[in-house]
Amino acid sequence: MRYKLLPLLFIVLSVVVTASQMAGMSEAGAAVAYGFDAVLNNPAALAKQNERLLGGSYTFYGQTKVVLGYLEPGLSDLYKPEISNFRLAGGLTWLRDLGTAAENQYYYTVVFCSNPVYGGVNLIYKRGTEISYGMDLAVGADWFDRLTTAVVVKDIMTWTGVKNAPISSSPLVRLALAYKINDPLTISFDTAATADKKANFSLGGAYTTNSFAFRGGLLVDSSFKKYIPSLGFSYLGKQGTRGSYSLDLSLRYQDKKIGHSAGFSYSFF
Repeated sequence: MRYKLLPLLFIVLSVVVTASQMAGMSEAGAAVAYGFDAVLNNPAALAKQNERLLGGSYTFYGQTKVVLGYLEPGLSDLYKPEISNFRLAGGLTWLRDLGTAAENQYYYTVVFCSNPVYGGVNLIYKRGTEISYGMDLAVGADWFDRLTTAVVVKDIMTWTGVKNAPISSSPLVRLALAYKINDPLTISFDTAATADKKANFSLGGAYTTNSFAFRGGLLVDSSFKKYIPSLGFSYLGKQGTRGSYSLDLSLRYQDKKIGHSAGFSYSFF
């Protein structure tokens, strides 16, 4: 009995003792996602971005995805609450998904920033065997300086470029929250409805130092028959007043296989 509990103990420890800004963690941490993870999982989170970001990532979890893009904080350097609670941010992201018919996807993101509630919209152009369009909508909110919540509706509207083709919609809804226990440690919980109307639940944690960050997560489906643990590591390098760069690596165990992802980004004013 003692040995059967060891794998569970390892998973629990990995959730509590690991993680970062949740970069590279599509399973958990959407409420405080950063960079291109925010674009794909919660565009409202880009309201927290205050630097220009250029970079990309590679992911292999049974299917290969490549992401490249540029994110712009807009008027964030001019944002002053005493003048206005609103500003714009956004960016352009290219996603090549080899696991879908729409191999090339282009995301144009617009963020509406206010305090404490903010929102984001993705306008998506998909080019594969046929051209189609889509839209994501997200709303986030900060509570008590420690709790962040988000509601994300992906594919809220989709339509094809074929003339007289009907507009269809099969949205996927995601609820996410993150709670900062203290400065280095943040925990998060996500739940997302899948295309087959089932739900996935994710628990994650992030531990961040000045230059290093460690993260972990565990995804469970509603039948409690599928468990997907993941671990990640990030390094943030400073380059004086010119900006900073970050390297992100993560692993995920699924269907008796180990998937991996790697990302690199450069942030500057």
